[in-house]
Formats: sequence, structure tokens, C-alpha cells
Amino acid sequence: MVLAVSAQHRLANRKAVTLQALREETFVDVSRDWGTRLITDRALAAAAIERRVAFELNDLFTAMDLISAGLAVAVMPELEMTRNDGLKLIPITGSRMVWEISMVSREGDLSPAAEELIRHLLEARGGPLPISTRD
Repeated sequence: MVLAVSAQHRLANRKAVTLQALREETFVDVSRDWGTRLITDRALAAAAIERRVAFELNDLFTAMDLISAGLAVAVMPELEMTRNDGLKLIPITGSRMVWEISMVSREGDLSPAAEELIRHLLEARGGPLPISTRD
């Protein structure tokens, strides 16, 4: 998980930030039942940080537009689609905020789409996925 800010934001040139640096920020976030929101809410609560969520929506691209315009910041997973010229993605240190993705497949031949998804996940992770099998 990273902090997404506009290129002109006061934190944009930092190499990393702590949760404490976010105390006075205005946020855009997804609905409370999304996994990434739960991770963020728990981390901020553990750090005793109350935050202002000015925009709550279920569209990552609209959130990125609001951030690029300087209207808010967000904690989000670092995904290929979150990289654009209007955003700066800054690692958050001092807190373990992990968004885990699990994958299950049946034994046998996979469709080309499934193979491509696995290839993309492996490439994004930078190495092999841990494999577990059950009978």
C-alpha cells in the first residue's frame, strides 16, 4: 500500500511517509466494505489517527482524478493502473499494510486468459507465488 498524492502536494517529493504525516490530510477512499479500506482504517486506528474522508466512491479512476487535482490524498495498492503523470506514489513506512491476493485454480489445462492472469501476477510480484495444494 502506498500514499497517492498530486505531483504538487507538500509530500510529493518524499521518499517515504509515516502514518503520522497523514494526520492533517483530506482523503478520498472507497466504500468501508472494500478490503483496501479495511486495511487502511485498521492501520490508522492503530496509530490513533482520525482522518477526514471528503470523497467516498467506488471508482479508482475518479479517485485518481481527484488526487491529481489536489483535492485529496489516498492510501491504495500500488498497481500498474495507478501510475500516471499526475500522481506521486509514496511508500508508507512504520506500518504493515498488506493487501493479499489469493488465487485458486483447478488441476489441468488453463485457459489462455487464466495463464495470462497468472503471468501478470507473477511479473507484478517479481517472483514465484507460494503454492499450496490440497487433496
